[in-house]
Amino acid sequence: MRERDTEAWLRKQITKMGGMAIKLVSPGNNGVSDRILILPDGKIWFVELKADGKEPTKLQRWQHERFRKLGCRVRTVRGMAEAQAFLEEVMTNEVPPARVPAARDR
Repeated sequence: MRERDTEAWLRKQITKMGGMAIKLVSPGNNGVSDRILILPDGKIWFVELKADGKEPTKLQRWQHERFRKLGCRVRTVRGMAEAQAFLEEVMTNEVPPARVPAARDR
C-alpha cells in the first residue's frame, strides 16, 4: 500500500474520533513529520508515515530526536498494519507518555 493511502486512512480515522490530523509543512525546516495529530484527550503526536519496508531519512530521524528531547510524542508508522496498531493504541489510551524512542522509531 502506498504511503498516501495510509496517510488518508489515518487522517480519516483521527477525524472520526473528533481529532485533527494536520499536514505539517515547515519551510526551511526539512525533515519534520508528515502530520501533527491532535486528539480529543489533549495528546499531540508528530507522525511520520512511510510505505511498508521504508525507513525515515537521516534528517527525519534527527528531527524526531529533537522533538522527543522536548518531550513530544513522535511515531513512525510504516504501512497500514502499523497505522491500525497505532490507532488502536491511541483509542485505548494505552500509549505511554512521550518517551525515549524505541529502536524501531529511530
